[in-house]
Amino acid sequence: MGQGLSARHDAGLAISGELRQDERLGYTVQLSVVSTRGNLRRELSHEDCVELTEASALVAALALEPDLVVPERSPSAQVVSQSRSDAAAAPPLPALAAPAPVTVPHAKERDEAPPPRAAGRSVQLSINALGLLGNAVLPGTGVGVGGQAAGTYRRFRISGRGTYWLPRTRAVDGSEGAFLELGAWGVGVRGCGLPITGEVTLALCAGPELGNMSASGIGLLTNKRTAHQPWSALATDVSLGISAKSGLYTQLGVELAKVLEAPRIGVRDAGLPAEVFRAPGWMFNGFVALGLTR
Repeated sequence: MGQGLSARHDAGLAISGELRQDERLGYTVQLSVVSTRGNLRRELSHEDCVELTEASALVAALALEPDLVVPERSPSAQVVSQSRSDAAAAPPLPALAAPAPVTVPHAKERDEAPPPRAAGRSVQLSINALGLLGNAVLPGTGVGVGGQAAGTYRRFRISGRGTYWLPRTRAVDGSEGAFLELGAWGVGVRGCGLPITGEVTLALCAGPELGNMSASGIGLLTNKRTAHQPWSALATDVSLGISAKSGLYTQLGVELAKVLEAPRIGVRDAGLPAEVFRAPGWMFNGFVALGLTR
């Protein structure tokens, strides 16, 4: 501009822009210019982000000073679209269509550019398949599978998930050849804070989880049947997520949970109940998630 903005006294200019990658055009920026002379929306594209930056700066300068002298080296960003809605009682904003600064031959035109969104304010959605390794509420260490869906807004995330732990066996003390087969499923909700965001995201989460444990008699047990016991826990987890440009999302994490309602499973021995297994008071699991985000 050759002068500070404080030297101007006809204030009233707001410019916002949103940049995105385009598989066909390289980089595309949507500009919105609002001034006392009217409103204008323009979309520029170029395969070189530096060239696109210079073109966007020139559009902003021309909007502020229509009589600005165009520099000898002009950005070659392609004008993809432009639309204007002039104020009723104000002269129109300059068309900003000087061929030298912002247009090239064969520029593709569209009737209307979508209104620019406020950067960083949209909700990012993701859906993932889960693989788990740990104890859950079952005996020993085993594996589980599940699914997870999440919505992220700025530095906050809320997610819901369901898990299923593959069955494990527990021997009945004093009864050789008698076993219980134990399985469990659970659902939970987590609220998360994101101290690190971007292509690499660090998430600190906490929330409740509840589910059901099932037990079936196998082996030499008599009067076999399947029993069910509810369980609940308060879980916390820390995870590291990596987002690829293709939309693929990978997450690695560990979780620790305090079991609030621990299921107890037993059998009847000589007509009297005998406890075979009681869920531990704590759960410690590792998990990996693979899915899509947008």
